[in-house]
Amino acid sequence: MIKISVIIPVYNASRYLRRCLDSLCTQSYGCFEILCVDDGSADDSLDVLQHYAAQDSRVKVIHQANAGASAARNRALEEVQGDVVGFCDADDTYHPEALANIAKIFSNNECDVLVTAYEVAKPDGSRHRLGREAEYEYSARELQERIMYDSCVRGFTWNKFFKAHLLEGVRFDEHLSHCEDMYFVSQVLKRNPEIKVLQSPVCTYAYFDNGDSVTRDPQKLLNEEGELMYVVAMQKMRELYSDDSLMNQLIRATSFRLIAENIKSFADSPETARALAAQAMEFARDYLSCGLSEYSFIKRLRRCLRLRRHL
Repeated sequence: MIKISVIIPVYNASRYLRRCLDSLCTQSYGCFEILCVDDGSADDSLDVLQHYAAQDSRVKVIHQANAGASAARNRALEEVQGDVVGFCDADDTYHPEALANIAKIFSNNECDVLVTAYEVAKPDGSRHRLGREAEYEYSARELQERIMYDSCVRGFTWNKFFKAHLLEGVRFDEHLSHCEDMYFVSQVLKRNPEIKVLQSPVCTYAYFDNGDSVTRDPQKLLNEEGELMYVVAMQKMRELYSDDSLMNQLIRATSFRLIAENIKSFADSPETARALAAQAMEFARDYLSCGLSEYSFIKRLRRCLRLRRHL
C-alpha cells in the first residue's frame, strides 16, 4: 500500500488551518502522514496543530523558530517516511478523494511525478478548474518547459506529487521567497532527466485566493537591492539551465511576464515601476519571440506596449 507524505509549512495560519487539516484527516484513503512545521507562529497555530496531532496519529508536528516557508519544508523533508510526497499550503485544501486517486494513479502507472488538476477558489465563493481533460505523459524536459508557460502546470509544488527517492538531496532555496517552488521542481527535473511524468485530469487541490498572500505584499516583493524577488528566482533558474539556450529564452520570457504581472503593485511608487519596466524591456524580445502558447502574439505585444508607458 502506497504511503503518502503531505508537507505543510505553517506560519500564523490559524484562520484557515482547521479547514486545511480537516480536508486531509477526513480523506477516504488512510495510508498517509501529515508533516506540519510550525514556523515560529505568533498566533495559536501551534495549539491547533497539537490538538489535531492528539486526535490523529497521522498528524506530526514540528516546531522551529521562524525561518520561512522554504526552511519549514526542508525540515519536513528530513522526516518523510512515505513513498510519495506532496505539498499543501496551510490556507488551502485537498479534495476528499485526492489521496485515494493519487495512490491509485501511482499504483497503476509507471510514473515518477504526477501533475494533477486544481481549482482556484475566489473570495466570492466561485471556483475555476485548471487542468487537462485527459491523461498526458511528459518527459522531464517537456514538463520543465510547460512549467514556464502553461497555467495548468506552472511551478507550484501543491499540484505535483513526487516519488520520495527523487527528493533525496534536493531542497528548497531558503534565500528565495518567491518562485522557490518552481526552482525546487526544476532541480528535481534537471537532476532526473529520465523520469516519467503523468499529467492527470483528476482534480486534487483547491487553492484559495485569499487576497492577502505574502506574494502580493509590495513591501516583500523587492529585496534590499530593489530587485523584484521573482526576477531573482529567475536568475537562479538561468544558472540552473546555463547550458540550455531554449530554456534560457523561456526563463527570460517568464521574467518579463512576472514583472508585467506584478508592476501594478507599485502604482504608488512611479520610480520603482519605471525601474522595473526598464528591466522588463530587456526581456521583451524573448517574450515576443518564444512562442508561448498560453498567450497570443497580439496579447504579448499589448503587454509590452503597456509596460513602455512606465518609462
